[in-house]
Amino acid sequence: MKLTVRSGLATAVAALLLLTLPGTSRTAAAKGFTLFPFAGYTTPAELDGTGDILPGELSVKGGLTAGIAIGTVTPQNIGVEVMYTYQDNGISFKPIGEPEMDIMDLAVHQIHANFLFYHPSARHSMTKPYLLLGLGANIFDAARDNVDSETRFTWALGLGLVRQVNEKVGLRLQGRYTPTYLNSSDEGYWCDPYYGCYTVFDSNYLDQWDVTGGLVFTLGQ
Repeated sequence: MKLTVRSGLATAVAALLLLTLPGTSRTAAAKGFTLFPFAGYTTPAELDGTGDILPGELSVKGGLTAGIAIGTVTPQNIGVEVMYTYQDNGISFKPIGEPEMDIMDLAVHQIHANFLFYHPSARHSMTKPYLLLGLGANIFDAARDNVDSETRFTWALGLGLVRQVNEKVGLRLQGRYTPTYLNSSDEGYWCDPYYGCYTVFDSNYLDQWDVTGGLVFTLGQ
């Protein structure tokens, strides 16, 4: 069984290049940088688009998540970081009216460029809430010889909170919604009097949530 995702490694590279912009490097030098090792849990999610060709539900299982983020906080109270996340889970299939069964092991490597928008009051506060927006890619690595690794575009929207213990160490908690584009399926034809008839496509996504936490270290200030 071939995983229904396609190659797009250039997306991850483009996301990383966001942190090499001159303005970002200048602010990083002024404010130091942060190191955030974390762990948590990622929810299971159905692989959209497979129900039309399989008599059941094909899903990515939930599992433990771990990773690390390296970034900076600019004088404008905006954080910029590169985050690597690893999920060790698998793919399961639930036939209609039958028990769920495991299909294969699956590792997911995620690379994101994140932008953290802190609340204006956070500049002089020990408690710093923020809004997260991320762009990058998921690399799906199935544990089967006949299934190639695949990379797909993904983005993230989340909320988080940093509670500083002191100027160098804090506790960071975060929740994210992360949809991953898989493919587009043909939904048929649509006709109107202006443009004639054309094919309509439906985009399929893998919709996951994760909750993570860990210590955040501020270095270089």
